[in-house]
Amino acid sequence: MRDENIIALRPQLDLDVSNADKMEQFQNQTLRPLLKLQNSVSHHLLHSSKHFKSMLAKIDTSNRNAYEEAVKKYVTSNIAFKNRLLGFIIGMMTEAELEFYSSESSEIHKRITTMQIKRYVDNAFA
Repeated sequence: MRDENIIALRPQLDLDVSNADKMEQFQNQTLRPLLKLQNSVSHHLLHSSKHFKSMLAKIDTSNRNAYEEAVKKYVTSNIAFKNRLLGFIIGMMTEAELEFYSSESSEIHKRITTMQIKRYVDNAFA
């Protein structure tokens, strides 16, 4: 029941995974929809951080590269923030997805972090 409810919440993305390996399939069928679903939560989490706001005050926020570097530095160096980010993505996985995640957690963490940083930057410059 839980798995069906979780799947029903996710946005449907039309991504071809027919020639993809298991990790790429997981990324496109699980991670991308979850990141899209949780986009507003993630955005709020980042922009409510006083530390992140103070970082932004020190850079030219109209410069995409400077903004991207600030986001990347914040997300990768602030372990508490990164763990919250990972937690609200992992918490929305089905049991089967969690099983795959358990065997590939290090690679999946890297992918979530990289994709989320890109989302933050793309959202800021949309």
